[in-house]
Amino acid sequence: MTREQIKECCYDLGSIPYEIPDSYGEGIVGKEYYSGKAERPRKVMLEITSFRGVACDAQHFYGTLKVYHAPILKEGCKSSHFGYLGEDTPLFKDGGITIELWRYVTEKERREDPRRYEEDMKVTNGWLKKAPLLNFAKEVFKERFTGDWELTIKDYTR
Repeated sequence: MTREQIKECCYDLGSIPYEIPDSYGEGIVGKEYYSGKAERPRKVMLEITSFRGVACDAQHFYGTLKVYHAPILKEGCKSSHFGYLGEDTPLFKDGGITIELWRYVTEKERREDPRRYEEDMKVTNGWLKKAPLLNFAKEVFKERFTGDWELTIKDYTR
């Protein structure tokens, strides 16, 4: 896929850069808190979930890439925190990186199920098979995460 196609199929609200360095989220200073250095390699987790509908054997898979921020520290405190602290710095508020993986709707799908795949619907987050979802997740990981990252998979569909 091209860079533009990957952008169209990665739902992250444009809140993070396209290329995500392994230093992302480190060295941020707020009023009370600051972010330290994350362990290397940093972990990107692919979470796979599914939904079984009322139609006979209808099942869809959904994929999300997730990364927790670097440890968040408070001056004078020895413990660290992860996630939302309600700080004044925007990067502390989002709790990390979340990228939903979408795919293009095919013309065959549109013809066979026009109520589900409307005429102007270009992408969907429901994957019909797990293998293409895994392949796309690996492609996005390779394209978007630069530096010392490692992809792990948490499959909730087993």
